[in-house]
Amino acid sequence: MEILAAARRLFAERGFDATTTREIAAAAGVSDALIYRHFANKEDLLRGIVDDGIARFSAMAGNPPGEVTPRDLLEHLGTAFVTTCSEQLDLLVLLVSQQHVLGDDTRFVEFVHRAATGLGHKLAPDDPTRGYLLARSFMGSLVAYVLLQHRLGLDRIHHVDTHDYIHTLAAATAPTQDQP
Repeated sequence: MEILAAARRLFAERGFDATTTREIAAAAGVSDALIYRHFANKEDLLRGIVDDGIARFSAMAGNPPGEVTPRDLLEHLGTAFVTTCSEQLDLLVLLVSQQHVLGDDTRFVEFVHRAATGLGHKLAPDDPTRGYLLARSFMGSLVAYVLLQHRLGLDRIHHVDTHDYIHTLAAATAPTQDQP
């Protein structure tokens, strides 16, 4: 929907408070009235952006087919997660920068929690706490990579190949047979 795309871009660029519905309507090529036909207010529009973002993360590529090692699983999921984070960079910026509006909205962190729980069970089926921490560390490192490289500009100072980063992180994160 053009309204969500325009609002998402403007909120990420200017901030929620500094963006008006009139500016969103103009950027989307619609009238203010049409925005209010779909969304009760600007906060509802922001929640719609989060809904859309969560749906995009939920549609992310799943497990690779067949029997795979934990390292292969991490590389596969890591690649899909970085791709999705890069495509959803403006959403990540909104989630961090607009906490004064989204502070009580825990849907995205609940999604991350569920994803880390599921991945954690695959990484360490006999130790759910350890598996969860491994998965959360892995996911957090990937989000930090995307934000640092692409939003804060670390890529301009030191380019890091995404495949190499994921490969190295998966190797460091994946449990081995001799780890407790």
